[in-house]
Amino acid sequence: MLKIIISCLVWIVLSLDLSAQVSNILGEPFPQEPPRRMFYSSYYETVREELFNTAKKHATYSFLIANASTPGLNLLAFLSADDRAFLLDKIPPGEENVRSVIIEYVMAAMAENSRRLEALTAVWASKAKSLKNVVTLGK
Repeated sequence: MLKIIISCLVWIVLSLDLSAQVSNILGEPFPQEPPRRMFYSSYYETVREELFNTAKKHATYSFLIANASTPGLNLLAFLSADDRAFLLDKIPPGEENVRSVIIEYVMAAMAENSRRLEALTAVWASKAKSLKNVVTLGK
């Protein structure tokens, strides 16, 4: 039990930005950027942002599928600019079944998005597992 407490304390101390502490002791102003963490690289910040963006896209796709039969709803207006440009490029002028084409595209994009979410959460879970191994000393 004592080893776990000591390892937690060591991890907390090592994860703090020591230069911010030293500059505060010397009376220099605090740096404006947030303190860097030893076990938290910019790679995981990118993963976190991508998780948020992918979940947001997934919610949009779910909304479009749920409201596909709503009369008068412009489905293209809810899509992102990239998705909208892709669809407008692929739909020929005068197409009668534009609504069904949009729904088919959204369903395919949602399946791809779902696989992307699975991959991102797997990366995030591996980070949590490695941090757990550091704190518990691999036990």
